[in-house]
Amino acid sequence: MNKRILTIFKQFRETFYDEMQVMHPYPAPYHMEGSVWTHTMMVFNKALDTNDTVLIVTALLHDIGKLMAKAEINGKIMFRGHEGISVLKSISFLNSLVRQNLISKKQMFEILYIVNYHSALWQYSQKRLQEFPQWLLNRLMQFRKLDLSANITEREIDEIPNIVSKIDNMQDKRKKGNPEAVVYVMVGVPRSGKSTIAKMLSSKYLLPVVSRDDILIQVLKEKTKNLNIEENSYNKLFSMAIEHDLHNDIDKKFREKINDFVKNRQSFIVDKTNVTRKVRNPYTHLSHYKKVAVVALTDLKETIKRGKDPNKYISQETILSFAKRLQLPMKGEFDEIQFIFGQEFEKDICRSI
Repeated sequence: MNKRILTIFKQFRETFYDEMQVMHPYPAPYHMEGSVWTHTMMVFNKALDTNDTVLIVTALLHDIGKLMAKAEINGKIMFRGHEGISVLKSISFLNSLVRQNLISKKQMFEILYIVNYHSALWQYSQKRLQEFPQWLLNRLMQFRKLDLSANITEREIDEIPNIVSKIDNMQDKRKKGNPEAVVYVMVGVPRSGKSTIAKMLSSKYLLPVVSRDDILIQVLKEKTKNLNIEENSYNKLFSMAIEHDLHNDIDKKFREKINDFVKNRQSFIVDKTNVTRKVRNPYTHLSHYKKVAVVALTDLKETIKRGKDPNKYISQETILSFAKRLQLPMKGEFDEIQFIFGQEFEKDICRSI
């Protein structure tokens, strides 16, 4: 079965296999294995010894976003945010494995979370890591051992910390009360289908949608007196808001609209990218609300293709900037998490996440 997984992976040549074989353009002190593909195969072969399908597939996918994340910062080549890009580049491949019964849907979501947070053990503080569910911490520690065992480096490697989750205690302390209303929080990069899904939810449950894009258009119309301003691309609209110094006003109106619903204990939908935990924080701490994350997971190749639509143009650079910051939501933030691929709802498959 594992050979079939590798064969299918190589069939996705245009998506990631070819570019993973490109050599690093510098003598990297952290990775001296040569190419991303060489390192990936070293981790993959170590993972094969575990006979754990989740770890085996994670080994193939964890660094597929590196070359799209490559940037020179202070004279050094860095790959910051490659984890989020790796998640979005892997969607079609993982769906293919599910369709062929090589992995289950549950395993697919485990893989996505491990890929998304595989750098967390050395990037996040211990306090932040204690907010992770224990199953994910255990998986990250397992995968970190595999990753390090396939790492040729001149740099001294830190010990893998043994972190114990405090998420259950944190949830007990949260002011839950009896939920009187529901807030649906959209999560996803631009052109992932968030607004379409938000409209579907609005139609199904008869709920109002608070959309930052709609407020941006409204504010620009008032400022420029141009009633057809929405005919411009998103990139143009965003630039116009910067030019007129309107983003603070837009954010203020967005918050005011949400506060009106909260004061009246009214259910509503938040249509915004919300890709980081910090940005989602105002909604995840609402008392008297059931908090539902709705995550739009569209393969990155399709998302970039949608962004090229002249009527809804958004640059690849902008899409990647959001992908680099992607942090999949967790149990400690929300009461329920829904993942959507296209128009298909996967209700709360990740309740334990």
